[in-house]
Amino acid sequence: MQHRNLWIGFGIALLALLGGAPAFAQGLEPAASPEQNGVSGRVSIGFGASKIAEDWYGTLTPALTLTVPNLTLARQGELFDRDQTHDLRFRFAAPLRFRLKDRPPTDDEGAFRTRDWDEPAEFMRILRGVEYGAPYAGIYLRGGELVDVRIGHRTIVDAYDNAIDVDHFQWGLHGALNTTYGGTEVLLDNVADPELMGLRLYARPVAFADRTSYWSRFAVGTSLIGDRDAPLRLAYTSQGTGYQIDGDGDFVELSSRATGLWGVDVEMAFDAGDRVTITPYSDANVHLGSGAGWHLGTFFGFQLSDQVVMDVRAEYRLLGNGYLPGYFGPLYEVERWSYLPVIAGSPRVPKWQYLRSNFLGRRSGYLGEIGLNIANRVFLSGTWEDARGPDNNAAWIQVRVPALKVLQFGALWANTRFNGARGLFDPENALATAEVRVSLLKWLYLDAQANRRWQLQDDGDGEGAYRPVDDFAFGVGATFGF
Repeated sequence: MQHRNLWIGFGIALLALLGGAPAFAQGLEPAASPEQNGVSGRVSIGFGASKIAEDWYGTLTPALTLTVPNLTLARQGELFDRDQTHDLRFRFAAPLRFRLKDRPPTDDEGAFRTRDWDEPAEFMRILRGVEYGAPYAGIYLRGGELVDVRIGHRTIVDAYDNAIDVDHFQWGLHGALNTTYGGTEVLLDNVADPELMGLRLYARPVAFADRTSYWSRFAVGTSLIGDRDAPLRLAYTSQGTGYQIDGDGDFVELSSRATGLWGVDVEMAFDAGDRVTITPYSDANVHLGSGAGWHLGTFFGFQLSDQVVMDVRAEYRLLGNGYLPGYFGPLYEVERWSYLPVIAGSPRVPKWQYLRSNFLGRRSGYLGEIGLNIANRVFLSGTWEDARGPDNNAAWIQVRVPALKVLQFGALWANTRFNGARGLFDPENALATAEVRVSLLKWLYLDAQANRRWQLQDDGDGEGAYRPVDDFAFGVGATFGF
């Protein structure tokens, strides 16, 4: 039955994906102006309205994008098989929200939504992002809002997102260096106050003797990723039906403890003709102080034509007691506080407490993933995970069409902790975002967005819980390039 659910669910994900349904992780921008040789930029301002939880807000968003084109940091040679020449982009934005009406439950926040700017890290949101290269290029760097972050073979960090809490902005950092001899990857969830930190190192041993050898494609690596202050126990209300909320609108934390995973991995890349690559890999991971797991998988790359590339990943998993695959996933920023109940009917507990308190037992699982790139204009992807036991399914599907001149759109749907294909579109644990942008003139556009994220809400009497909130926004904007 589990195998049947795997293929049914993966089929549903593909049908929804190919039909242009949910899936989007990177913000759209007005269509680019003709290429320029020097530094170029674009100034824009958007006006509109947005809905967060029960209240509507008027929005004003001035923004600036600067692009330094074709910046070369390294030339083709002993370290890199091609020039490391990429655009360096800076994105500045200052979203300002003014409440139009305070609907019940009312509060005393005032007209201006101060919760967007009540933490030191949130002032860093003005520099929304900086990016150079691509995740698998020789040199890659991304700072700011992080989406779809993956480390190594994705068995510990898989599609991590640092910006899913409506009330807490984090300016993160993800970078990679990939050379002929090996490389490294780094991750910080928040440079102002880092909690999730990760490092991966890998080497190609044969390359040190002969970097032109076919066997220089063999690589061995090690990863260490951890949360230095993972919540372990939260304070219950006097009624014991939920958790206490303090005056700042945060959980009252009784105890926390560092948690992390250490892993070793190997891979070997093969060419099966001019248009097919096959990269089998094996990862052995230990959740320190908890359990261990083993992953055996393969990446397939297919050059279907000069304009179409397809990537496929298939993985078998052997999961020990006290081990969860892809522990730092797309919903981790909420899961670290509110994951699953240890006992049915009781409040959800932090993920680290759940792992320490619940006997999961030894079990096996599977993962299937597919991605399609059509002429760098249309991007489609989807993933399905399955394992024995309750609440062991996870999936996400995505579509992005960011490069058309008149119409741009994208959407993302990610869901975890559900059972079988029927739970894929259950919104209770889902992360969703979608955006459509229509360019009316070279300088004028219409924009509509819908997001389903999380907010820690007070249910009354100081009792609170994370609730999914739907954030809608629509408006008109003007943009001018230089």
